[in-house]
Amino acid sequence: MGRRGGFSLIELLIASVVAASAAVLLSGGLISANRSASMRAEGIVLEQLLADRWGRLEDPLPSAQPQQGACPAPFDDATWTLAVEPLEGPLASVAYATLTVERNGHAVSLATYRAIAQQP
Repeated sequence: MGRRGGFSLIELLIASVVAASAAVLLSGGLISANRSASMRAEGIVLEQLLADRWGRLEDPLPSAQPQQGACPAPFDDATWTLAVEPLEGPLASVAYATLTVERNGHAVSLATYRAIAQQP
């Protein structure tokens, strides 16, 4: 009598283990990719909020005092902060301004030199 066609039980078990290992590796990669995409989307939202707030800043800045506030709906869970550091000497009418937008534990910042309005 010859051997019947088909797979033995041990061969089926080994194939199942290999398939399960491949599934675990693939699912870990998909979860990581999803988390990375979520972080990129959050970064894009923060950059758009930063650009929007930067466009709304007065030029020259009304004072050298720091400012802060909340972003408009639907992003009212995001906050912005403007830190202003006036320069000294002949550049006293200029300040180093840093605008930061923060949301869900993530933050983006933009820094530049801006004119400060002269106080009478």
